[in-house]
Amino acid sequence: MIYAEEFHSLRLEALVEKLQDDEAVPASCPARQVYKIGVTGNAAILFKFYGMIKQGEPELPKMIVNAREKFLVQKLASREIKSRTGAGFAILSNNGASLTVSVWGVDSYPHILRVYGYRGCSAEQMRKDHIKSEKAEEMERVDIQDKGVYCMWEIDVARHESRAWREYLQSFQRSSGRANSLQKYFDDFYEGQLL
Repeated sequence: MIYAEEFHSLRLEALVEKLQDDEAVPASCPARQVYKIGVTGNAAILFKFYGMIKQGEPELPKMIVNAREKFLVQKLASREIKSRTGAGFAILSNNGASLTVSVWGVDSYPHILRVYGYRGCSAEQMRKDHIKSEKAEEMERVDIQDKGVYCMWEIDVARHESRAWREYLQSFQRSSGRANSLQKYFDDFYEGQLL
């Protein structure tokens, strides 16, 4: 009979062995940083817009940011992305190849989550191919069922946003200051190195 501690020890050893042999696990994982692009959207919804880059790299080129912002606004206009609250956040990463869009629902959960990207286009390809990087209309919705909701770096931004949104929702318990609380939410960006 295997006791619980032995079982966990065996599982841990097997996992370490798998991760050491797994080709899918990168040899290194450079740190990322996030920066404020600004607030964008339309009359129905506003997004806090972030850029995420590898630590020490320059911010994403303005032409890429502008193309992705235009793409996002088009998705709002087509009603592919809808909102009951009128608030959310978006993270542009992988040199502009990925756009993660989160829209807050009326409770504490994101109402809608969309991830857009280029089919078969890696971040390295995006670095080399600035012509394609301007063509945001070629982005398509990514099936996140097998990939997960956020990458390990985006989770830090989502955690910050969750806290800020929770503070806004809690302002409803106070008799005054909802408009100020909403402004505070849109002013509160996570910036710097992601942990």
